[in-house]
Amino acid sequence: MVVLTESRKFSLALLVALSCLHLSAWASDEEAEEKAFMKKSQTSTPAQLMKLINSGWGSMYSQARKDLNPKKSYVLLHAWDPGTVMDLRTADGFRATLHSLGIINMGDIKIGHTWIGWRCQTSSGVLEGAAGQTGENEKQTAAMLKSGWGLSAFKSSFSDGFLQWPEYLEWLVDEEPGTLHGLFIEVDTAVCMKTANFVKDYVSHPKQPRKIFGLEPNPAKFEGGGCGSFGITAAQVGGVFGARDLATKFWRTLSARSEIFGRGSELPPYTIPFYSRGVTQNRPVSLLNPLPFSKDVLFSNWNGIRPSDPSLKVLDPELLILSIRQIYRSKFGELSASNRTIANEFLTSKNPGYAYRIFPTGEISETETLRNYRVSRGASPNVLRFDQSFDPRAQQTINLTKQWLSEANFKAKFTKVDRHPSIILERK
Repeated sequence: MVVLTESRKFSLALLVALSCLHLSAWASDEEAEEKAFMKKSQTSTPAQLMKLINSGWGSMYSQARKDLNPKKSYVLLHAWDPGTVMDLRTADGFRATLHSLGIINMGDIKIGHTWIGWRCQTSSGVLEGAAGQTGENEKQTAAMLKSGWGLSAFKSSFSDGFLQWPEYLEWLVDEEPGTLHGLFIEVDTAVCMKTANFVKDYVSHPKQPRKIFGLEPNPAKFEGGGCGSFGITAAQVGGVFGARDLATKFWRTLSARSEIFGRGSELPPYTIPFYSRGVTQNRPVSLLNPLPFSKDVLFSNWNGIRPSDPSLKVLDPELLILSIRQIYRSKFGELSASNRTIANEFLTSKNPGYAYRIFPTGEISETETLRNYRVSRGASPNVLRFDQSFDPRAQQTINLTKQWLSEANFKAKFTKVDRHPSIILERK
């Protein structure tokens, strides 16, 4: 439930709920500016694009620069609060969430964004940069669902992907309220440079992964990626999370019934389709089938029951935010001492983007169903409370976050990125 200014309101297709596409409903001059950024990214040579990416942080990082140790190296992760909470524990939990939100009104589904940044100490000076991946600008997933592709839409990729750079990211953030989680992590210069060099390799790779956007591509294999998978993979490859590799817990693997994967009547532009095997390959799957006992996207149970059923590995943005919030809880005393005003703002913000992430956990009755636990049918679109007893992956994320913090021996303090409270982790 990210509250956005009208001029920057996001209108999102279904895939956007996971993969961080920004489909704008902005005024024509801002649409033109957005298209100019996109075109510049897509038409730049690898060398030109890397020059943009490593062009240095803009004014939104002015306070952070003051609060960071000028002699240390840092990798930063940004997680923009999703406006729509997704239950990604199971395939059908995802369906139930989307259905409760009004899956037919896909333009109302809002998500966040994730990107990676670095500030590395080198022999020739400080290297500052940032990058985020996005794409699917033609609302291809929505078109595929409507034309009979069923869940094949989620396993398809799109060749209109592109990378963002600091100036572009600052333009996106400029007018937004405080719903951006920032995490600055002190690292060895070697780790910092390995993270930055992964992005460089990604940009220059002959497969052109920066142009392939979707849930399925693996950025580590230079296949392409979504915004979350790209940012987290860059941090993982760099070794930001150490031997524990906390980020492995941010992914979930969902298995879905093969009967709901189809082949539609039309293929949208810039689409690399997924073709399911077997009986469904040449059969369309309707979004809503009025016939009883028929398979459709809206009302059929999505959970896979056979080993042969397709699976989808997705990055769950809620788990990334859960980890950042756990860092806040673990370092509450240090963070409050560094800036009590920001600490209170971080915990008690009235912005709906924080309201549904209530910590500490444990507010859910044992008698409530899993669906009621993750999805509310109340006045607000949905309410999320992480309850460790109901979600083993959430518990694993919390536990591993605690272990990582303890073993790295971090101290914590607050800073701000633009108007957004952000956490700095530095070695003691």
